[in-house]
Amino acid sequence: RVLVGDDSGGTPIRVAVQRCEPGYDVPVHCHPYIEYLVVLEGSARFRIEVNGTQTVELQQGDTVELRPGIWHSFTTSPHEVTRLMGIH
Repeated sequence: RVLVGDDSGGTPIRVAVQRCEPGYDVPVHCHPYIEYLVVLEGSARFRIEVNGTQTVELQQGDTVELRPGIWHSFTTSPHEVTRLMGIH
């Protein structure tokens, strides 16, 4: 659900909430812009490629900052729905 922004890129920032089913897996990817992900509910394991692969467990209330060009992926908890707020 988009809170701020539009699909045409008419605003300089986009904020959206994503509901992820248990065990949702996002493949490795990167963006040409900075991205913030906030865990609103549930948990997720993030893999971030900076000086090798770093794995970070995020819980409700945690935030991760992903700089432009940083390769990353994540998998949500296999036991619960996870909701993330993405800002980019």
